[in-house]
Amino acid sequence: MLDLDVTAFGGGTCVVSSAMMSELGITAAELDSAVRRNISDCDFKLQKPKPKTIQQNPILANSYIVSCEKHRNAVLLFPEYFQKLANYLQDDLYVLQLSIYHVLVVPAATFTACSVDEIAPILYSALRKFAPKATVLGTSIYKFDRTEGNFSTIIK
Repeated sequence: MLDLDVTAFGGGTCVVSSAMMSELGITAAELDSAVRRNISDCDFKLQKPKPKTIQQNPILANSYIVSCEKHRNAVLLFPEYFQKLANYLQDDLYVLQLSIYHVLVVPAATFTACSVDEIAPILYSALRKFAPKATVLGTSIYKFDRTEGNFSTIIK
């Protein structure tokens, strides 16, 4: 079993080649599992947007901001959290990355009368309000399918 040091705080990237994994006798799945075990206490936070933001964009009244700053984890790496949230809301979810640690989540039912082309400007407007330009990672919009338990990209 591979364990990472959970007493240290901070961020970093570890690059492990296939040759190194072979030499250590571990697989990519085992390495991934070790990382996920060590950050599994991510302590997700779920909050509603500020009233002023909702007032400026009423469709966001049903939206949530999901964050995971405790260990500085990328929220989208945890589809099991989105599965729990989708089950709780009893709906599929549209997800827009606000920063590496924050995503905007909107239940799909919010947009039942909208096409994908109509959804994008609404979510991009929210992106400009929630995230300073320097932290925006991209403009992809994802959909989490509650039944399938996975993400798909609906707009790249």
